[in-house]
Amino acid sequence: MDASHGDLHIGAVRSAARKLAEKYAPGLVELVDEAARLHDCGRAVSDENHELVGAKLVSQDETLRAKWSEEEFALLVEAVREHRASTGRPVGVVARIVSDADRMGKPEEMNPLRRAYLYGLERGLAQTPDEALRRAAAHIVEKYDDGYGCRAYFPETSAWISAHYGPIIQAAKAGDWETLRAIAGV
Repeated sequence: MDASHGDLHIGAVRSAARKLAEKYAPGLVELVDEAARLHDCGRAVSDENHELVGAKLVSQDETLRAKWSEEEFALLVEAVREHRASTGRPVGVVARIVSDADRMGKPEEMNPLRRAYLYGLERGLAQTPDEALRRAAAHIVEKYDDGYGCRAYFPETSAWISAHYGPIIQAAKAGDWETLRAIAGV
């Protein structure tokens, strides 16, 4: 997996998901943690439609099926399938928690702009560091400045998005590349 979806990201999603679960689904914390751990497992096969690939992988895993009740297993599969901000439509609380947690994280380990920047470089979507930064900033503005990334199911997520994406959006709209470079750590 690429750095933007590797161990740091998975750990951050798990941490955010556990915090949300402790408040909104205290009886499902371990299930939420499992779903957060597995939410990007489909990326091992394909980035495109990774949420559908991941849901299929999870649904076929007999070890996971044996670990959880039938109802819990269905919630686990839904969470993997519906976690993506751009395409997911989570209904259950486990899926909603994982979807929100996927947009949150630990900015001290890897902030959202740095993640998008690295993703562009690693995927060859940008040829130069400056181009990668422009691409990453534009992506965040498109996704989080009243875009699909703003959809949140819990107030903590909305506050997190505002606090961590707001300064990036403001700097991008102002063309403040010095601030964007500082935020991205480049």
